[in-house]
Amino acid sequence: MGVAGPPAAALLLAAVGYRAGLGVCAAVFAVSALATLWAGAVSHPTLVRDETVSADAAAANATAAESLVETQEEDDEEGALAREALTGLGIIWRRPWLRYVQMLAVAQVLFAVGPWMVALPVAITNADVEGVQDYSLVLSAFAGGAIVGALLGGRIKVAKPGLTALPCLAVFGVASLATGLAVDTLLQIVVYALAGAGTQVFDVLKLRGIRRTIPENEHGRAYSADFFFSFAALPLGQSIGAAVLAFVSPEAVLVFGGLFVLATGLLPLLSREVRDFGTRDEQAGVTPADGAEETERSREHT
Repeated sequence: MGVAGPPAAALLLAAVGYRAGLGVCAAVFAVSALATLWAGAVSHPTLVRDETVSADAAAANATAAESLVETQEEDDEEGALAREALTGLGIIWRRPWLRYVQMLAVAQVLFAVGPWMVALPVAITNADVEGVQDYSLVLSAFAGGAIVGALLGGRIKVAKPGLTALPCLAVFGVASLATGLAVDTLLQIVVYALAGAGTQVFDVLKLRGIRRTIPENEHGRAYSADFFFSFAALPLGQSIGAAVLAFVSPEAVLVFGGLFVLATGLLPLLSREVRDFGTRDEQAGVTPADGAEETERSREHT
């Protein structure tokens, strides 16, 4: 859908205009919400038996004692989630290469990816139909490249994964620069396809490194922390982009973001740990089980 969706949306806007297009989007979301509710009702019919529940039974289910228990359970669950998030961050932080990569991801989301998501449509579309079509082609190329990159990433076997992963990620910076410098649309489409492939190759190699260097019983916490702390920064990054657009052009935002991605994506290669993505520890005989024992000891002290 990421490949076919943008061109279909561009055709829709060309046919009916912006206002009608927004109406169609709202209708699609409404249908999706209703379908989700219907699917939930079919899967869990007992959740929609409100009319068969007597007033006395409903009152009995809402006693003060039960409310107190539920509140305590919610508080315990929230505390457990917070502890799990911090534990996952600790697992990541103890691996130098993963710590660097995580800081890189958060920084790029804040100052490049988030602003890029806000500035890209403004820079390309120029509020005309032809611009919307170009924008849709760029998004489709990025999504199509991501599919190819995900397939290729699993086949890449190299001694130093970081030397492959980070340059692949840096291609996104080239794509942002291409739009910021207003190069030919066809060239932008090609570069964004390569950027989509590069980001997925990076993700696959990073996740493989996590799986290889972190104990299996900690994979869930590590993956959750990785995704959470990266994507939690996205709304703030988009807000930064929107605020900056009030003072500079979208092209300037894209050029800065591209340069930022190139700098932050390549400079970490000066670190041996980042170049290795944990393979040196594996070759030295440091197994994930060793990390599990270390994590267990740290949790006992907390």
